[in-house]
Amino acid sequence: MNYFPNNTPDHFQTKLAYPITLNGEWECCLSEVTIPGKYFTIHPDYNDSYSIETIENVESTSLTPEFVIPLYNEDYQEFTEGVNANVKKLIKYPPITFSLIENKTKIKININPYWELTITDEKANKFLRLLKLNPNKDYVVPGYPAGASITRNYSAPNANFFKNQEIRVALKSPLTKKIYEISLKDLNSSDIFDQITEKIIYETGDVSAVLKKQRNKVIVTLNSNIELRMNRNSCPLLMDALNIKTESHNIHHAIFPIRFDFSEITRKLDGEKFHLIEYENFPLIQEARKIYKLKIRSVEMSVPLHTKVTFGEKLSNMLGFRMNTFTEGNYTSDYILELRAGITEVYVYCDIIAPSLVGDVSASIS
Repeated sequence: MNYFPNNTPDHFQTKLAYPITLNGEWECCLSEVTIPGKYFTIHPDYNDSYSIETIENVESTSLTPEFVIPLYNEDYQEFTEGVNANVKKLIKYPPITFSLIENKTKIKININPYWELTITDEKANKFLRLLKLNPNKDYVVPGYPAGASITRNYSAPNANFFKNQEIRVALKSPLTKKIYEISLKDLNSSDIFDQITEKIIYETGDVSAVLKKQRNKVIVTLNSNIELRMNRNSCPLLMDALNIKTESHNIHHAIFPIRFDFSEITRKLDGEKFHLIEYENFPLIQEARKIYKLKIRSVEMSVPLHTKVTFGEKLSNMLGFRMNTFTEGNYTSDYILELRAGITEVYVYCDIIAPSLVGDVSASIS
């Protein structure tokens, strides 16, 4: 018989294998067959599956972070507390803080050095009004080296006043955390790039930069917050070895290791030096929506010490276990998981097969 994939239990289509001519009295029969789906009938493309959707806090880092801060937080009645909580959800060390001073009659906003604050009329016109600023014009506080603060008279708004309002803070350029001078003295005749790497580790206490010679190339690998600065006045031979022709050159982190053509060194590098710059690497916390789509044929379960797990019979069958009581140990289901549980009902149309007595009439049954 032909296969009709769109058939449903209440709307069936079929085609007889060959034409027939019916004479006399006939009956048409729809046979119902029940088949245990979990054992025999699960097609690879139609297996039981499930998905889990979660919103998780994902930690990352950035040299120049920029993020949007919602001004509304339903968990706080006090506006400033809610905004501060929103900032902490985004970054571990807040670059901007809100506080109430002078008996809560004034609001004060402190902005860390080099951080820029942007308040737009489109996204935060109500906040502009609160700060006694033009609500129809964007307001930007540049990233000053000494930081900045804003103080305004304040009267507590309704908790819902700042719904759908937001501001933006950004660090426009990386902040230098520390500068190391890497001096190339007391180098022996072995691989100079291995020795340079050892000196970097000694000075910084970390494997923040690695220089490695491979055949006719020098491969430089840097941490994301590291930069090497070379100048021909202080390390001309090292720059020649790396085939760098300019007067100065900065090597930045890249997704892939940086490769330089190697040139033979004819003299010792004693007395040469370059600088390693370590930048602030800001840890960020971002919400990420994750969807786990799983299609599995078995269930694995781990029962910890001093624990006993007992499933009801139906749940145990649904998960594919023959037993329903489990003590300490690891278990794998005996047969395929079937989240729908139960047994699958299959309705079958077939050709005429034989006459049968229907009531008081002998008729062919199909």
